[in-house]
Amino acid sequence: MRNIFHLVSSWLCAALVTTFVFLPKLSDIQSHPKDFVYVEGTYLMLNGERFIVKGYNYLPRDYGWTDMTTWDWEEVDREFALAKAYGANTIRTGLHAPSAIGDLTCAKARTFREVRPEYLEAVHTLVSIAEKHDLRLILWLGDLCPQFLLPAYYPGLERYIEAIVTAFADHPQIIAWDLQTDVDGFALQRYPIGCHGLLSYCTKTNMLNMLRFMADTIRQLDSHHLITVGFCWVTTSLLAQDFTDFLMPQVLGGDVPEILEGEAASQLQGYGPGAGLDYDTMVSTLEDKIRSLQSQVARPMPIVFAEYGSPSAGDNYSPELQRQIYDVYLEVAFLRLKLAGALNWTLTDFIWPPKSQPFAFLDNPLPVTEQNFGAFHLDYSPKPAAEIARAYYADAPTIAFQDGPEELKFIFSKTFVPGPEDTRVLAVAFDSITFLSADRSSLLTLDIGDPSARSYLVQGFSGDESPWGDEAKNFVWAGGEEKTARLWLPFPEGTRSISLRVNSVLEDMDMTVLVDDEEIKTLSLGVGWKTYTIQLPEEQPFTIGSTFKLRGKFNLPISEGTVTIQMSNDQIAWQDVASIVPERGRFAASIPIEHAGTLWLRAVWSGAGLYRSAVSEAISLEIPAPPVTPTATVVPPPATDANQTKAASYTVSPMLTVSPPPATASPTPVVESAPQAPIRLCGGAGALLPFLACLGICFVLRRRQA
Repeated sequence: MRNIFHLVSSWLCAALVTTFVFLPKLSDIQSHPKDFVYVEGTYLMLNGERFIVKGYNYLPRDYGWTDMTTWDWEEVDREFALAKAYGANTIRTGLHAPSAIGDLTCAKARTFREVRPEYLEAVHTLVSIAEKHDLRLILWLGDLCPQFLLPAYYPGLERYIEAIVTAFADHPQIIAWDLQTDVDGFALQRYPIGCHGLLSYCTKTNMLNMLRFMADTIRQLDSHHLITVGFCWVTTSLLAQDFTDFLMPQVLGGDVPEILEGEAASQLQGYGPGAGLDYDTMVSTLEDKIRSLQSQVARPMPIVFAEYGSPSAGDNYSPELQRQIYDVYLEVAFLRLKLAGALNWTLTDFIWPPKSQPFAFLDNPLPVTEQNFGAFHLDYSPKPAAEIARAYYADAPTIAFQDGPEELKFIFSKTFVPGPEDTRVLAVAFDSITFLSADRSSLLTLDIGDPSARSYLVQGFSGDESPWGDEAKNFVWAGGEEKTARLWLPFPEGTRSISLRVNSVLEDMDMTVLVDDEEIKTLSLGVGWKTYTIQLPEEQPFTIGSTFKLRGKFNLPISEGTVTIQMSNDQIAWQDVASIVPERGRFAASIPIEHAGTLWLRAVWSGAGLYRSAVSEAISLEIPAPPVTPTATVVPPPATDANQTKAASYTVSPMLTVSPPPATASPTPVVESAPQAPIRLCGGAGALLPFLACLGICFVLRRRQA
């Protein structure tokens, strides 16, 4: 017993000494004030945890490009609530310097003395509504007066910054000051788009000097908030990396790589998603652009997409194309590259004209495309893109089991290149795919060349080629270097066969058709437009000794972490029966059926990257007992009729149902660990008293042993 007491007392002394000696310094704890977002490497951090910016750019639906003092704050309150309901934690909006100083012409940019008090009050109201809905803010300080590009106007610029920044320097709701949005597009594009070539002071040198002056001024006034710039182009962000805390380029599809060396933008280089590209190509093109940016920074820096998105109307735009573009940008930001965040342009569509005097688009009405950039319609109903944003902005994905097939894949035996001016790798032209019922009636026809079909084409498809004479009003080529094309589309219920209208210009072309990665048939295609019908395999009943092919999918194209399939007879005790790494949000497992009765199955994902673990709802399978083979036996006759009984006879049909999730606890979420502060020895007299106290405890314990 004395030895046990000796061991316990020694352990207690060591623990107390270790606790006090190796506590972090108080200065380390206070280096990042509570509730303010800060930077560690490529991460944005908040109170020791990684903070991912998820949200929307914002101007009120009825007050786009207007003086903030005229905004309807009840409308702002409703719209911030809408953003929060769809997963946002951040709103990016901002100020208009000419409105703030009360001079839309900027004639007084050099001589004004103060920011209008009512304008400051409006900004306070904006911040308080954001706080009410637990939304952080990134506030741009521009649009600025063009004259601020001139050093002679810096005193006026300094007064403007001081009035705004000092009023909110201690407010944690603000993440960062965005020095000026679109400044490169304004200063470095030639007239009539920008002012370069029209105003002598619209130069790259003046732009960077002004931004650096703004950053230096803010740092003297505000030590709590980060600094960034919402540039139009990805490459321009590199020009400001030495005086900003994180990069925040807009990613709306164009870049000007030569701006690093040149003085002005000459021609935009396209890189972003758009019509005419299949999904995989759009993802890889955008990913390559952002990886190029990452490779050029002088130090690790967080990257946030300042603006991503697409109109849902006007020109060749549609709600489906907008949905697909949201999917592309958010897959790259959150799954592929795990960036510090992304913000769409914009929360809602806009009415035009607005309800108060606008300061932009004075000569021409707001274009239809700009009016329809919102994730929400004017009546606040969500577009398909809003649902995509909500899925990516959630903390964890959802998992569901498939009711039927969802993927068609085509593998081609050969390809060709059209010529020196068209170097695409092509195989077969597709006109349409029709899903047929058992009686050969059409359930759904996908016109592959139509824009409405574009979002289903995942890999290996070109853009719409328009008519092929009188034989096809539109079509697309399939092929590619991998000789493979894929599309994702839930098969209509009752699909028993698929009809393909295709054209091979090559002789001896074979095309293998796979459904959910299972080979169904290889077709030998003739030259010219022809229709081929493929019969799907018959569904087999569930029986003991057979195998059940379980297929599931995430609501995000996740390709990491582990999906564990669990089985139970009672939804209380669960047994692991399969483990799979998902691929692009899909997984499949073969489950052996070993006994009759009710069999429950569920999928558990481990969590990975930016997302926590998830559990699917359980499904149940009713497995019938095998038939009993009768045997002849001789038994004595019953004593009376009263003792006679009838044998029970029943049939159980195979059944697949979705059931509520079990009452058992979910697995512990797996969350990516945030960087931790290094442990250092305590310093200063404040740590001495606890240390002496723990030595005193040790002394008392030793005395008791004696």
